[in-house]
Amino acid sequence: DALSESYNELAAAKEKIKNNQQQLKDAQRIAKLGHWELNIEENKLTWSDEIYRIFDLKPQQFKATYEAFLEHIHPEDRVIVNKAYTDSLQNKTDYEIEHRLLLPSGELKYVREKCYTNFDGEGKALFSKGTVLDITKSKQIELKIKEQNEEYLTLNEEYQKQNEELLITKGEIEISEERFRAISEQASEGITLADKEGNYVFVNASFCKMVQYTNKELLQMKVFDMLADSDVENIKLELFGIPTEFVLKRKDQTIFPIQITVNQIVIANEQLLLGMVTDITEQKQNEQQLIQAKEKAEESDRLKTEFIHNMSHEIRTPLNGIMGFSSLLNNPNLATSKRKQFIHIIQNNGKQLVRIIDDILEISQLGTQQVKIKKEFVCINSLLLDLFSVFNIRAKENKIPLYLKKGLSDSASTTFTDNVKLNKIISKLIDNALKFTNEGFIELGNKLVEIDGIVYMQIYVKDTGIGINKEKQELIFDRFSQEEKEGKVFGGLGLGLSIAKENSELLGGFITLLSEKGKGSSFFVTIPYQPKDEEKQEHLDLLTQTKQQKKYCILIAEDEEINFLYLEALLESEIELKCKLIHAKNGKEAVTFCEENQNIDLVLMDLKMPVMNGYEATKIIKRMRPSLPVVAQTAYSTDDDRDKALAAGCDQFISKPINEKLFAYILSKYIKL
Repeated sequence: DALSESYNELAAAKEKIKNNQQQLKDAQRIAKLGHWELNIEENKLTWSDEIYRIFDLKPQQFKATYEAFLEHIHPEDRVIVNKAYTDSLQNKTDYEIEHRLLLPSGELKYVREKCYTNFDGEGKALFSKGTVLDITKSKQIELKIKEQNEEYLTLNEEYQKQNEELLITKGEIEISEERFRAISEQASEGITLADKEGNYVFVNASFCKMVQYTNKELLQMKVFDMLADSDVENIKLELFGIPTEFVLKRKDQTIFPIQITVNQIVIANEQLLLGMVTDITEQKQNEQQLIQAKEKAEESDRLKTEFIHNMSHEIRTPLNGIMGFSSLLNNPNLATSKRKQFIHIIQNNGKQLVRIIDDILEISQLGTQQVKIKKEFVCINSLLLDLFSVFNIRAKENKIPLYLKKGLSDSASTTFTDNVKLNKIISKLIDNALKFTNEGFIELGNKLVEIDGIVYMQIYVKDTGIGINKEKQELIFDRFSQEEKEGKVFGGLGLGLSIAKENSELLGGFITLLSEKGKGSSFFVTIPYQPKDEEKQEHLDLLTQTKQQKKYCILIAEDEEINFLYLEALLESEIELKCKLIHAKNGKEAVTFCEENQNIDLVLMDLKMPVMNGYEATKIIKRMRPSLPVVAQTAYSTDDDRDKALAAGCDQFISKPINEKLFAYILSKYIKL
């Protein structure tokens, strides 16, 4: 059943690929750009849907061969097209060519075709691939302008002939200029005239609008002034009559792509350069969308393939362990210690397999978008404590301290949500932190936050692990996605964070991430805050700190998280002391906190801690702040230990396990309960 569910997930992935392929087709249709592929050995030609539309053909009307393709080329262009292709095969080069199509209806179309060919190691041509872009509309505009230009050139030639016989009058020149201006001002494309030095001598209104300069400003500029820096050295004015792409800078310094065709003309015995300029921003955007759609479809297919391979590996690994060690148990001579060890391995592999299957089932259910949530009032503090108890065992095995920071009281942390879903979300985040943290610590906590005037419950999991590259931080929440290198080292299906994200959204919340490569990650789960009505205002006041301001600040220096949690519970539940707690995990941190925070009223100092013990820390703190009370707490309770603590500067001494009444009595000496 579990495997059948995974196949359903594969079906969903195929549907996603199908959608991406449809987006690719839509993008091609918008851009009027199709692609084709020719299997040279089999002479089998494959077209995309857009090429059939460009050629005005249906698939059943077309014989998928190179010769059939040539039949639809305009008779006058067939030789040119065929030569361009055969030359590219012979020279092993790409080519780009413009030519005409003669449609079955008799309609004439213009296209721009690009092609490249794949060769094997021996130089044999295997596949030719290319694109066909419908440029009929822009070509018609270009031909119209060219026709108008030829009309003008014809008129100019007549003037030249007349000039050989007699002088052209000033009035006749003004008339020809007026005609040219009338034609150019009506054109939707940009039209420019420049002299040999590149100085503009005429620009039409469309070009002025395109570059955001006035006519007067442009007539004081050169054609090179607006070229992007990368194109200045590449401009070749001798490429007359060939459409060329450049990047121009507008007056506001924004850049945009253009296509320009330059021709030489003569006016009043002066040789000028006539430029026909087209803004191709929209065309470039369409091409980019097409590329992105194609890449997205390819990425979806790649992820599907990786998931299948990864799932096979992840399932087979524990199965191999279960089956292999199960067979070894049949050995009647197997030692008892070995038998227990093998049973332990089988159980662990079984648990791992169950987790994998659970993830596959979970993501399959989320994919149906029919998952129902069951809300109830949940104490987030209790939920976090339960998770801490479960994962702290694994954290200790990995030698990574796991800390719990309860930012709210139990009543304030109670909100209306789905306990099972939230448990699953936080479990995935803690599991992820343990997986990628080799040194340092992991911290789990909660607090209230305000976003756009609305109060939310926020739960965080912070680690000092390997961190995540910025460019990968959005991708890791996608299904089957993992950061490339880490995925290869640490394994997994790449479903954990995706499950956490989608379950958070089901609860009406969201997940955010702060991470830096090599410096760790912090995941924040933000969900709606819905406390019980009779307690809502009191809890909201915690956020603004208007009613329950912390009266005392107590520093607890304790390297064991369980001991810190016990002291925290004593202070808040048993003694009901309203205070701010600061947790130092070693003596050095305790010294730093006391030095930087003058509001600390009391220090509860564990004497046995890493980095710096409590004795040394107390001596330094007392030198800095002699009046700050320090209460020693330790598992050692001999007179020598007491004397040593007092000699270090401790004001009181209390032994573990801590007696509640004695603890309250000692606190009462320094703070008002």
